[in-house]
Amino acid sequence: MISVSNLAKSFGDRTLFAGASFRLNPGERYGLVGANGSGKTTLLNILSRETEASAGTVVIPKRLRMGVFRQDQFRYDDHEIVEVALMGNRELWDAMREKEALLAKGERHFDADRFSELEEIVQLHDGYTAESRAAAILEGLGLPAGIHRAPLSTHERMVAFLIEHFGGAFPTWLAPVQVRVITVSEQFEEYGRCLVDRLRARYVRAEMAASGDTVSKKIRDGTTRKIPNLLIVGEREQADGTVTLRRYGVRRQETVPFEAFEAWIHEQIASRALSGE
Repeated sequence: MISVSNLAKSFGDRTLFAGASFRLNPGERYGLVGANGSGKTTLLNILSRETEASAGTVVIPKRLRMGVFRQDQFRYDDHEIVEVALMGNRELWDAMREKEALLAKGERHFDADRFSELEEIVQLHDGYTAESRAAAILEGLGLPAGIHRAPLSTHERMVAFLIEHFGGAFPTWLAPVQVRVITVSEQFEEYGRCLVDRLRARYVRAEMAASGDTVSKKIRDGTTRKIPNLLIVGEREQADGTVTLRRYGVRRQETVPFEAFEAWIHEQIASRALSGE
């Protein structure tokens, strides 16, 4: 939990904000909304210890490690993708870089004491397996091993090309959300969640549609977001263990056994098919 008490920030005679008190609880998501110049970025910089507050306190538990996604989208363009992932542990990254620099100039002067200190930091953070762990995270995000050593800017240009090429309607294997489950009423949400859990257990990017909306609105929202596969489930589907599949760009929808859909979507992902046929 992060606790903020009576926080204030001023620049000269201008008070950006004052008397800010709140708590950020584990497991929750928060959004910061405000007009330009109201102090959103400054507040986040104070929380990340990059800027000092004019008054008040910020209490962050020692065991908590804060990650920051900066607004400068070009900051790491020249770095390899896996390097950017390793930077998530700044202390380890800095120690590894400094070790490399010491070794590079070792023939002229080698600081053994400093090298020993850096080695302790690397071992403390299990640094010799850090790259393989970073690679696993990247692959889990859908970035194949073949591009991990490419500059980040290369990946960004490729993403921009793919968005333009597909018009945002990505094939299943490439889509950020591959399946969305839509229930016709709240009484079938347990069945819907069971389907989502089964798909996620096999690394399919699946989610439930927001409850409370009408079926037509849920379908319209999924279509607007160009989600490639919408699964509609109700009384008949729950009783028969089936799903009604509605694919993006295909007018005809069909009811199939869930096991058959599972097999089909895994084939789509594994083969990186560009169509759903």
